[in-house]
Amino acid sequence: MLSLSSNRQLDLSANNLNGPLTASTLPGLRSLESLELNRNLIKSIQNKALQNFSGLTSLSLRHNQIDVLQDHAFYGLGTLENLDLSFNGIVAISSASLQHLTRLTTLDLTHNFLRALTSDLITPLPSLQVLRLAGNDISIVAKNALDGARELKSLSMQDNPLSCDCTIRSFAEWLQVTKILAADLISPTCVTPPRLEGAPLIQIGIAHVSTPVTNPDLVCRLLLEK
Repeated sequence: MLSLSSNRQLDLSANNLNGPLTASTLPGLRSLESLELNRNLIKSIQNKALQNFSGLTSLSLRHNQIDVLQDHAFYGLGTLENLDLSFNGIVAISSASLQHLTRLTTLDLTHNFLRALTSDLITPLPSLQVLRLAGNDISIVAKNALDGARELKSLSMQDNPLSCDCTIRSFAEWLQVTKILAADLISPTCVTPPRLEGAPLIQIGIAHVSTPVTNPDLVCRLLLEK
């Protein structure tokens, strides 16, 4: 059902909207603050699709079929604070697709198909405080992926197949010093190697090697598996 209240809240959930979301899909309402497009059949968000909704602070697209966020998909949404893209089919996100969300504080990407956490997700979002990534396919956390997460207070990553080898060392070290919620610290758990399956990453000791080694990566991996 269409629900419109004083031109500030618009709910178009479960209206069989399908195909790509483009600038011509919906009439622009610049006074709108909250837009809900949940449980539709939207398959992608195209370049500048929501540029005529420049007053939005909250946008929800839960339970659609989105697998592609085009570059500049959120152009014009400089006031957006909350973005919910959970329960879609997103595999990867480029920094250009999130580039304009400088005031975003909460991003929900639970239950998508993301395979890696990289700086492309964090760098464009300097105000980000809450990042929800539970229920994805994340096995890799790139080195320095979270260096730009200066305001982050909550990071949920349960139910991801983390590969706890040497490549995840910088993330493990970040968990040791971050100030995110204590409950979130134990949410990243290992799936591989088998001897670490189910272990919270933060509880795995990572020793620092003080003597030169011929293969540092191998030593790091062995220490993680210890």
